[in-house]
Amino acid sequence: MVGGDIGGVAYVPILATSTSVIKSGRIGGFAAFPLTGWMDGDIGASFDLHSDRSHSVYDGGRITQAAAGVKIGRRDGRLGYFGKIRAGVQSYSQGTVRVPDFEQPPPYPPFVDGRRYRPVLDVGTVIETNWRTRPAPSIDADS
Repeated sequence: MVGGDIGGVAYVPILATSTSVIKSGRIGGFAAFPLTGWMDGDIGASFDLHSDRSHSVYDGGRITQAAAGVKIGRRDGRLGYFGKIRAGVQSYSQGTVRVPDFEQPPPYPPFVDGRRYRPVLDVGTVIETNWRTRPAPSIDADS
């Protein structure tokens, strides 16, 4: 099963400069494949549409996530009900990767921004629907 994700995320940054909540649209995709009758392998990736500079002192920019794990549950007709747990990485496009050493005499080199990575754990629920049902395989007694 392959599909797309369209959603949103809302959070308060670690360094709160105000009481406002940061909101962003998020798009991505996923793939799931059966491992057993009640467990599927599940991978996915997504990225935020909002560029964030106030997440923390060292992390900022566009947030991208990639995770892999399992979803456990059951399918009943066209609906499936699952709990999921996935581990992965969250990436920030404009994180601070090098800071000046203020123990040394001036002139100080500038801060250097670059891509930073952090581990992420994605835990949640999934309700899925199958828009089409596969026809049952037919057995031809004449062949």
